[in-house]
Amino acid sequence: MQICICDDEQVMLKKIHNQVNNTLKNIETTAIVNTFCKGSDLLHYVENNNVDIILLDIEMPEMDGFTVAKKMRENRQKPLVLIFITNRDDLVYDSFEYSPFRFIRKSHLEELENHLLTAINEIRRSAVEITVKVEAGIVTILINDILYIERQGRMIAISTEKEVHMVYQTVSDFEKDFGEDRFIRINEGCIVNFSHISFIKQNNIVLKNGKVLSVSRRRRKETMDKYKLLMR
Repeated sequence: MQICICDDEQVMLKKIHNQVNNTLKNIETTAIVNTFCKGSDLLHYVENNNVDIILLDIEMPEMDGFTVAKKMRENRQKPLVLIFITNRDDLVYDSFEYSPFRFIRKSHLEELENHLLTAINEIRRSAVEITVKVEAGIVTILINDILYIERQGRMIAISTEKEVHMVYQTVSDFEKDFGEDRFIRINEGCIVNFSHISFIKQNNIVLKNGKVLSVSRRRRKETMDKYKLLMR
């Protein structure tokens, strides 16, 4: 998940950034968070990256928040969650033209945590892809392409048919993002994409590509019960 914050005031930008980081920590969620002082810089980044949530100031020099929002809607195929954060209460009705998810006054920044949590939950329910940070940069992976995710030392390996992506996150991070109807946890360090399971035999899960994964004894009943539930 990627979150972008844009405000021309450095003090406010840092304050919003801290609020976002605290919220992510409180809900035990990992996300890539980027900050921008100019609307034009944000626009350029959004055009070249998969961003999920944008926290956008309205009154900014050079390019105001409404102009940025209009250009993003025109140039982007994938929908994103837009939250305006501003001192101008009188602009709330004008903002409706750009279909914001929420409108937050800077004097009531404490409202951000609940609104951000709601936005993240909605994105999780409808997500078709994930964005992760790897050694070479940022990559986007279709959730349906993921075979399984397992812990390997201090890193997590995201395995697809074509490649394996190594990231510094936890299996639980992805388990929360995917929800309960996509992946099955088969042991303490591995979750498997239900859509890629061919069958379960004794202590093993066999994927459609022939890959065999071990189910822990403690997870055996839970794994089988969830598999049967998802098969319905």
